[in-house]
Amino acid sequence: MSLTGTWAGNDGSITQITEIQTDTARLIRWFSSLQTGQFPFTNLFTGAYLPSSSTGQGVGYIVGTWDDSPNINNSNSGTLWLQVNAAENFMQRNDSSEAYGTLTWTKQ
Repeated sequence: MSLTGTWAGNDGSITQITEIQTDTARLIRWFSSLQTGQFPFTNLFTGAYLPSSSTGQGVGYIVGTWDDSPNINNSNSGTLWLQVNAAENFMQRNDSSEAYGTLTWTKQ
């Protein structure tokens, strides 16, 4: 399976994920934005997918860092920990080092 594609956030944001499979890792990059509402944002994320078992089956996790784009008034950055369901079509935020508005993402 692949996480590559368009994901909708529970806050109305749209996230474009690109997964890069290497011999030893599944690298994750995304561009995410929300252009309406009280807290618009645009950010970039770089991280890695970590399977929960040696078989790679079941729930997995994404860990990485994000940075707001400077074209919006926000200038936040931090680390995100996300849980990915077994079907790899739903993610939820487990933790973040800084405030991050999106709580869940659903693959479109």
